[in-house]
Amino acid sequence: MNAVNRSVTLATFAALSACGVLSARSSDAQQDPPSAQRHAPPANASLRQQLDDYVSRISAFGFSGALLVVRGDDVLVRKGCGFADREKRTPNTPQTLFDIGSVTKPFTATAIVQLESAGRLSVQDPISKHFGSVPDDKAAITIHHLLTHTSGLPRGVRIHGAATENRREAVRQMLALPLDFKPGERWGYSNTGYQLLACLIEEITGERFEDHMKRHVFRPAGMAHTGFIGDKEIAGELIAVGYSPRFPRGVVGRADQQWYHWGLRGCGGVLTSIEDLYRWE
Repeated sequence: MNAVNRSVTLATFAALSACGVLSARSSDAQQDPPSAQRHAPPANASLRQQLDDYVSRISAFGFSGALLVVRGDDVLVRKGCGFADREKRTPNTPQTLFDIGSVTKPFTATAIVQLESAGRLSVQDPISKHFGSVPDDKAAITIHHLLTHTSGLPRGVRIHGAATENRREAVRQMLALPLDFKPGERWGYSNTGYQLLACLIEEITGERFEDHMKRHVFRPAGMAHTGFIGDKEIAGELIAVGYSPRFPRGVVGRADQQWYHWGLRGCGGVLTSIEDLYRWE
């Protein structure tokens, strides 16, 4: 589908120092011929005003974050609301960087599919082809299983000791976990599977996961300001603070001050803005 025939909404919310991404495609836009789309600006102007009014209303009730709404090639809303840092009174803007949490996973998957396109792996490969010593109960797991949450590996894994920085020790600990079900038997959300995919990217390319993602995924898409938790290349003042009512002061902490190691690589830890997400789209 080309850009003229799509409606895309990208929203980033600061409430939990995470990012929600909503990609919606208008059924009306899909059915209308391109000529009809070229006469859409008046409708877009009305929608722009409605959206702006809506954002103003929810901001009055405490909405804090950044919002980008695009229809076809027409940007309807691009604005920040509330504060990225309440203590410093730093406002949210379209350039504010948020920790996007599990929305990291599609980027990891993209890097894997790129490697397949380059002939460096097949998603049907068993993971034993690339990781060497794999326990018998994990021998049937393929890269496709990891990508599609059908490997049977558990939802999450707590990485201990040297494994926080040592990739091979992290792989050993992950593969030592008991399976929730046999590979391919059913679906079960697994952060562990995506952590293993990040390990696989390093194993195959010989590059740091973060360096590979920037060079082959983020930068080619024009995502010049996207990086990772703890990334020294990112300006700290652009990064939003996370807030939660579960904590007395409400402050969870800056995304650049949180832990980042093999317990997060591949499944989370990316920092980006609504503008970079639009470039990706």
